[in-house]
Amino acid sequence: MIDFVSDQDINKEVKTIEESHRLTAFSGRQYPIEYLSSREFELLTFFTFKKDIANGIYNDQIDTCRLMNGTADKGRDILLQYAGKNVGVVQCKRFESLITRPSLAREIIKFILHALQDDELINEAQNFTYYFTALKGFNNPATKLLTEFNKEVTADEDLASWTNEVIKENETIKFKKYEEVEEQLLDILKKIKVEPLTAVELDQKLKNSKEIISIFFEVEKVASEDMLRKVLNEFTGFKNDEDLEKLRLKLQDVPIEKRMYFGLFDIYGYDIEFYKKILRDKEFVFEIAKIRSEFSKRFIDYLGEFIDKYILLFISGIPEISPFTKSIMKPYLFNKFALQHSNDELGAFAMQIFEKDRQESLIGKYQTIEQHLSYALEIGQKVLNNDYSTFEGDEQLLQLKKDLCQFTYGSFKSIDEMKTRFYEDMIIVQPILEMIESEVQVIMPKNPTIIIGSGSLGNTEEEVVDLFKKVQKLN
Repeated sequence: MIDFVSDQDINKEVKTIEESHRLTAFSGRQYPIEYLSSREFELLTFFTFKKDIANGIYNDQIDTCRLMNGTADKGRDILLQYAGKNVGVVQCKRFESLITRPSLAREIIKFILHALQDDELINEAQNFTYYFTALKGFNNPATKLLTEFNKEVTADEDLASWTNEVIKENETIKFKKYEEVEEQLLDILKKIKVEPLTAVELDQKLKNSKEIISIFFEVEKVASEDMLRKVLNEFTGFKNDEDLEKLRLKLQDVPIEKRMYFGLFDIYGYDIEFYKKILRDKEFVFEIAKIRSEFSKRFIDYLGEFIDKYILLFISGIPEISPFTKSIMKPYLFNKFALQHSNDELGAFAMQIFEKDRQESLIGKYQTIEQHLSYALEIGQKVLNNDYSTFEGDEQLLQLKKDLCQFTYGSFKSIDEMKTRFYEDMIIVQPILEMIESEVQVIMPKNPTIIIGSGSLGNTEEEVVDLFKKVQKLN
């Protein structure tokens, strides 16, 4: 019996990674995949395949991937399916050295022997792919085996000895010797496809997968930006409700003439002539304004990653939901909460002033799920008409966009079919969507305030201890 890991258990593992030991990664450099544990390596590979499936990379080949129970080493970690049939597996090997030819062959043989005991595992050998993910890659003999796998492996004089070694090392395999399985084993080895995947290739897949990166890595800039270095070179304090009384006591004796409110930032305690000088330094004021904008921009990026992650975890992998419906979920959630953040940033009165501009923006124009559905149907009609005239990009990018559109809309004959399928899917999606919205609401800023302090660590021992306790919570 095939033993899958439930979505709930996967989510628990993800939360454990996020809360305990995300690795530091540096932007522009290769992600430190080699420092992941074996289980984290499997999860990373699983999410990578899941996203590629959602993006239509395996169109008409794979529509579902399922993570196997990590306790059973049977030569597969991830099961791949299409239309309910098993069409492939992924084996993840986090070896610190190159995979050798014997190691590669024995892993594949082990999987096939288990498949011979469980005929549900391989439905059709000629339509089955074994993906071997190797952290460090493969040595030359193993690479040669992969190049012409079916021919190379069946002709190898060590096939019998490799098989007997696998049988001896795995008590759950019921066969006693190679001769018992030779005919069946050779038949499958002649038909299945074997595809290699290395950490370098995984790294490339991660470049545009912020939602996956955020699970395993804490990305840091290689060099700080000049803007932040100039103004935030001392200390930035984030004050919550607990600190408001301390802030009030600190500022209550500052004379009114030494308080200056600039909207984007407030300054206390300096001479009025100093304030006038600051205002004349447009470059300096602009840099402070850019910092305020940068905080907002970075939260929007974080918001997108957070939404991507939850869609990947709870919606992307459900085969019963059409790609058309899935394509609407991310823009709907992102626009809804990005507008909420914009409202909170500007305030209700200011938003009224800019209401016209907001309505004409993409975020303002597509707010309700019905509006997003209407927009998706417009695109769907163009695809049905084979009209890609509004698409932009070079030849390669245009082809990719067309392929994605075919994956999303190609199975429908009319926009009425799309609309009907959407409402059918929403019976499944609606409670999941409500759960995701409640999770996103938790991370939305509540009256965010940024105060640039003096840079001192505190005037008392208690303040210093309190500061370090707060810093430790972020580690």
